[in-house]
Amino acid sequence: ISDTGRVLLDREMDHPLVDKVRQALTGDTAWQAPPQIDDLHVWRVGRDKFAVIASLASDDPSLTPAAVRQVLARYAELAHVSVEVNRPGDLRKLQAPPAAA
Repeated sequence: ISDTGRVLLDREMDHPLVDKVRQALTGDTAWQAPPQIDDLHVWRVGRDKFAVIASLASDDPSLTPAAVRQVLARYAELAHVSVEVNRPGDLRKLQAPPAAA
């Protein structure tokens, strides 16, 4: 039951792997600028296996879900990685008032 509670309460967020993932996302030199981590979850999905869901914000075109998965591939204990990259610049364009004619 305690293991079930750990999963339901997302208690793996204090696992050392979380800090490694966070550092890889924000400290990797492949990016022009570190992305903002909007959401990050790490779950144990098996014995010594974890899943990661990350939502990032960056206007860096080189930061793609595939590039992030490649960076995180160095951690063999990650069995599943799901990445979403939002472009704040695109959002600002959508929210801008229409230009006067």
